[in-house]
Amino acid sequence: MMTNNYKPFVGGVPISIERLAAKLRTLGHEVYIFAPSYDMEVEEEYVIRYHSLKQKLRREFIIPNIFDPMIEEKFKELSFDLIHVHHPMLIGYTAE
Repeated sequence: MMTNNYKPFVGGVPISIERLAAKLRTLGHEVYIFAPSYDMEVEEEYVIRYHSLKQKLRREFIIPNIFDPMIEEKFKELSFDLIHVHHPMLIGYTAE
């Protein structure tokens, strides 16, 4: 799964990703989540954090760095049968 935002960001997409990944794992699937890095993130198994750019607007706003070479390295290292993109823009372009 690839996302432009994930925990600790609070929103519908991160909650849906967390629940979907948990359910798929109970069914025996190995699920990885590619998510941007945050200052207050908690390390989680199967969550791969790529670099992000931070912009100060009203609050800190995370912009995924879709050019982080680590993303391609992980894709080569791990074998994926299926890629699900939660955002068509930004990280969605990387999944193509």
